[in-house]
Amino acid sequence: MDAESFLNLGQGIVLLVLSLVALVLAFQIMRRFRDRAGDDLPEQETLLSNFRELHSRGALSDEEFRKIKTDISTQIRNSVGDSLDDPPAGSQSDV
Repeated sequence: MDAESFLNLGQGIVLLVLSLVALVLAFQIMRRFRDRAGDDLPEQETLLSNFRELHSRGALSDEEFRKIKTDISTQIRNSVGDSLDDPPAGSQSDV
């Protein structure tokens, strides 16, 4: 192996390592932003309360409020249903 090919091999390895480090850092940054975004979202119950207040002030029509209420109620039922379907860790289910 001559010096030039050895140098090219070394540069390739360095580029590979740097690429892997950059990829790991990118995933860490994405995960951090994703986790923060989830913390900022209001709960469905809070949203429903806010829309209820807007409706009482006249900012939403009866039809708009009914649609929003139905959508949010469905989301609440689905999230409660999902948590009820999955028994806590270590518990036994009657199957």
